[in-house]
Amino acid sequence: MTYKEMSKELKEIAKTYNRSLQDLIVNGAQIKEGFLFDPSKRNDEYAFFQFKGTNSSTINAERFVLSVNFALTCLKTEYRTILWHDYFRKAENGWWISYFSKTSYYRNRREAVKEFMEIKMDANNFYCLLYTSPSPRDRTRS
Repeated sequence: MTYKEMSKELKEIAKTYNRSLQDLIVNGAQIKEGFLFDPSKRNDEYAFFQFKGTNSSTINAERFVLSVNFALTCLKTEYRTILWHDYFRKAENGWWISYFSKTSYYRNRREAVKEFMEIKMDANNFYCLLYTSPSPRDRTRS
């Protein structure tokens, strides 16, 4: 997959993430105050949180948001910051000037997108296995 394709897919992931988060909030899920994602925090400060009050209609949105948060927390701080500002929160143009040189920004952005997509694919495979694998009990004959 090329960088351009990964970037396009990441834009869709970010759009779905924001929509899912809105759905959860609209449907009454209570989210830990200050959560949601602060790219400046250390990985261990917020890696997993729980929604309270979710129901069967919001479980897929919850899983999606958690899988994206997991992927983001696995990244280096500078990668997280870039993705958060460029894809998830659409910061103003040139936000990165006080953090990076132009070449560092574009190099880190490319690496951040690549690494995020790899982690997200692994997370998706994990969730898929977790929820679709038959249990040993299901495989035994009666």
